[in-house]
Amino acid sequence: MYKASILAGIFAMSTTAAFGAVVDFENESPLNPDPNVTNVGTSYSNGGITFTSTEDMQLVKTGGPSNGFVPNDSPNNANPFPVDFGDIFLTGDFNGNTDMTLSFGTDLAALSFDIVDIDGPNNTSNHETFVFSYFYMGAFVDSITVSSDDTTLDAEVVTVSYSGLFDEVQIVGTTPGGTRNIGWGIDNINVTAVPLPAAGFMLLSALGGMGLMRRRKRAS
Repeated sequence: MYKASILAGIFAMSTTAAFGAVVDFENESPLNPDPNVTNVGTSYSNGGITFTSTEDMQLVKTGGPSNGFVPNDSPNNANPFPVDFGDIFLTGDFNGNTDMTLSFGTDLAALSFDIVDIDGPNNTSNHETFVFSYFYMGAFVDSITVSSDDTTLDAEVVTVSYSGLFDEVQIVGTTPGGTRNIGWGIDNINVTAVPLPAAGFMLLSALGGMGLMRRRKRAS
């Protein structure tokens, strides 16, 4: 049992250390079988991240006819967009309100990602609001809200960043009364895991506690 715990701890540390690369979905290009959109269902994994949704998610080619942005918006590195949204991004089904959950399977210290596009005229039924909620071991930690009030351009790319201890983020996009189909996408997901020294300290603390318990048990 003791040996198994050590091995499990080492595995957890190695898994934590593996995070850090940017997930931009470019490994899915070219999309297949449709060159512009591929339906990945309600659960999809990429780069150690599990994406789930109550709706069918889609991998979409930027600028394709099925990208959900009208008229012919192409979130890209061309002006006026400040970042490169890439050739492929992930989104929902462009039908009504939308949701997506990103689960990481390890403790995170920071996360950033790009969202396009949170728009719609203010004070109308087309006004979009996105809430990004962060959780740790199933418990709510914090949330960030971005609405049309915070963006100015059609197909504008918004970078959402958060620092703290968490292992899951839930994204919910709504319009008043759910009266508008939301076209949006997520890309350039940059994950920072809890630093390895911290993970090692936690492992050593746990092993020390187990050793103390074993000595007490023998003494009794």
